[in-house]
Amino acid sequence: MYPNEIAQAARTLSKDALMRIRKGRGQVVTVLEGLVWITQDAHPRDTFLADGESLQLEGSRMTVVQALQDSRLIVLAPPAEVVLPHALRAPVHEYRIQGNPS
Repeated sequence: MYPNEIAQAARTLSKDALMRIRKGRGQVVTVLEGLVWITQDAHPRDTFLADGESLQLEGSRMTVVQALQDSRLIVLAPPAEVVLPHALRAPVHEYRIQGNPS
């Protein structure tokens, strides 16, 4: 992603504003400016991110991001996994080393 694309994709949150991310597992939240608090449903710890810091989300349910000061951030989707059709997968070979029977 180029810098101008990042600037266009960035979201601005005013102090105390909330952003909800549903089913965010694998997404990456990066704070460009400011300070945010992130809590993930069923996750034992909350996280604080400041300028330039990132977090890859682990929760598969709801994540809430709250701006603790005016903030700009970007949320990027995880890279798509490449899934090859079965016919294109390399065959798996099993080799066994046999010793000399005595």
